[in-house]
Amino acid sequence: MFVGLESNKHMTDTLSVQQRSRVMAAIKNKGSIIEQRVAAILKEYGVRYRKHSDKLPGKPDFYITRLSTVLFVDSCYWHGCLVHGSQPKSNRKFWKVKLERNRARDKEMNNEYRRLGWRVIRIWEHELTSPISKRVIRAIAALSR
Repeated sequence: MFVGLESNKHMTDTLSVQQRSRVMAAIKNKGSIIEQRVAAILKEYGVRYRKHSDKLPGKPDFYITRLSTVLFVDSCYWHGCLVHGSQPKSNRKFWKVKLERNRARDKEMNNEYRRLGWRVIRIWEHELTSPISKRVIRAIAALSR
């Protein structure tokens, strides 16, 4: 079950700046829980996919070559979701620039794939509990048959 970030808005950080930096640096960018959820849904609907190609721009989370489709699973925190994302209280300038850069890079990747003739699907972390995500994946499954 997804727990929104709103519930954590007023929590005080008990870690030092250095400890928090180490914790944040250790967060995986591949094989995250949200990617595992999407992989499970793809498998549930019989969609054959590959993950994290070094040969494709931006290393999409999932790609379906047969359909020329890439699927990115965007974390609300790291991709700056305007609904659920939040900026850390410390080093605000750094995080503001970082999250803006992440969003700009996401748009660039969307444009790059479209120029290459690929479909781009982005699923936000908070959408994983939504029936819409499953409908999108069901549509992919129908196309891939």
